[in-house]
Amino acid sequence: SVGDVMNRLQMGDDGARANRVLHLAWRRGECVGVCSSTYQPPWCQQGCGHWGLVVAHVEHQGTGVASALVRAAEARLAGACEMIQIEYEYTPGDGYSERLHAWYEERCGFTCARGPPPARGGTQFRKCHKPVPEAAQRVARRRRLLGMRAELATELAQLEAEMAAAAVG
Repeated sequence: SVGDVMNRLQMGDDGARANRVLHLAWRRGECVGVCSSTYQPPWCQQGCGHWGLVVAHVEHQGTGVASALVRAAEARLAGACEMIQIEYEYTPGDGYSERLHAWYEERCGFTCARGPPPARGGTQFRKCHKPVPEAAQRVARRRRLLGMRAELATELAQLEAEMAAAAVG
């Protein structure tokens, strides 16, 4: 919803040190998709990141927007997480549920501890995980730490300039 997107945008992105960000996909100046990623949400185990709120504008579905957003979210999470979690509701026989299952658990490579979804019955909440490969963790952690170092160097330089100006004045 617009309200949820605005709420997430207002949380801000404090650069490399931010815990939760909203990834935006743009085409020809128009926002065509969003996905959030969070390093350590309270509902995940220690060392587990999360992405969600994935949506692509209906006219851009099937064109790689959601896949690109998920790749960006997972690349970001790899810098601080060993595992990634997603959740969704699954209702047997429901076309939308079947589509989500195929995308999350087959195409994206997530697994659910409950095993395969039920063939019939009521709606089931599925919490799924995927490990982040160690090589991807190292590459992303280096990128994240370099970003943090650059931010800290800028902050430190600004503080030193302020302190020097205060000492002169």
